[in-house]
Amino acid sequence: MIVNRSNTSGRYGYNFLLLLVILYILTFPLVGLSLHKPVQVGPLHLQVSSLIYPLSFFFTDIITEVYGYQVSRQLIWCQIPGTIYYQTILLVSLYGLPIPDNWHYQSAYEYVFHGMGIVGYFGDFGLVIAFFLNNYLISKWKILLKGRYFWLRSIGASILGECIQLFIGLVGVYIAQIWTLEYTIMMYFNVIIFRILMTVFLSAPANLITFFLKRFEHTDIYDYNTNFNPFKFTIKYGDILNKHPDKI
Repeated sequence: MIVNRSNTSGRYGYNFLLLLVILYILTFPLVGLSLHKPVQVGPLHLQVSSLIYPLSFFFTDIITEVYGYQVSRQLIWCQIPGTIYYQTILLVSLYGLPIPDNWHYQSAYEYVFHGMGIVGYFGDFGLVIAFFLNNYLISKWKILLKGRYFWLRSIGASILGECIQLFIGLVGVYIAQIWTLEYTIMMYFNVIIFRILMTVFLSAPANLITFFLKRFEHTDIYDYNTNFNPFKFTIKYGDILNKHPDKI
């Protein structure tokens, strides 16, 4: 994280940000590993990855709410080369290296990771768009509502972001010919229903975690003067307001 030390005076030394970043990043390989594992939740036919994806929005909502848009924006740009690195190394290891003639389990790997290259890169592209929209809305609505109703802001922003991400990701699934068009459309609506339910369920613990983090970290960032250009990378702490003006 790039910091102008002359402007911070130690004020922005965080205790729990690195832990949240690690948990956030770990959700992505978990999604890739569970991409083709089906599961039935009541009447809904889903993939296990659908159970995991809402956690990425869960963590990015918390990071944006507590530490501000600039931190979450930088996290997205760090995530992109990280996921490309992970997927490229995995695909080269699975398909680009010779295997012994007496080893007969390659088909199992091909089933589990079939289409992961196309699906993974489409999914990453969808996540970038979804996370930027999600984090922008969290920050802007925070200013509009004077920091209140994080649980409601989190639900609204996450649902919009997840709809966009899922649509782009399933385009990759269809191009990779993993599912038929009819099954892909059915899965879209099944997954959206479940993700909405998961997002609503996760809003309560997210609200509780942000409540305690703001007090433990002594921070509650409002992005009044922030440049929301998604192509910025550095963090300008001189633009950060650590409390709502009404609370100062």
